Amino acid sequence: MKKGIIFDMDGTLWDSSENVAISWTEKVRELGYDFPDITQQDVMSVMGLTMDRIADILFGSLPREERMELLNSCCDNELKYLLKHGGVLYPDLEKTLIRLKKKYHLYIVSNCQSGYIETFLEHYGFGKHFDDIECYGNNLNGKGGTISLLS
Repeated sequence: MKKGIIFDMDGTLWDSSENVAISWTEKVRELGYDFPDITQQDVMSVMGLTMDRIADILFGSLPREERMELLNSCCDNELKYLLKHGGVLYPDLEKTLIRLKKKYHLYIVSNCQSGYIETFLEHYGFGKHFDDIECYGNNLNGKGGTISLLS
C-alpha cells in the first residue's frame, strides 16, 4: 500500500513572501489606504495563520468587515501577481517531488485563501505531482480539520 506525505506551502515548497508583500502593497495603495508598505517581514510574520487572523494583525485598525474586504482584495491581487511571477522555489523541488511520487501519494494542506495552492500548481505545472489539495479558504477549518478532508 502506498503511503502519503502532506506538504504545507509556505516555508516548505516555496517562499512567496516578497511577491505577496508587493502585491498587497499595490492593492492597499490602489484602494487609497494610508497604511505603511507591507513588507516581506510583515508577510513572513503572519504566514501560517488563518486569513481572519492575518486581517486582524495587518489591518486591525479597520472595522472587522472592512478589514476582511481589504484582505480579500489583497488576496485577489496576490493570486494574479503570483500566477505571473511565482515565488522562490526551494532547491531541487521538482526533482524531489518526482522522486517522492514514485513511493507516496502527495498532498498539500495550507491555511491559505482559496486559489493560492492552485496558483502555485498552475504557475509551475506541478499539479501532476499531487493527489489532492485543501485549504482554509475552502472550508474555514484549521489544518487539523482540513487534513481530515483529504481524499
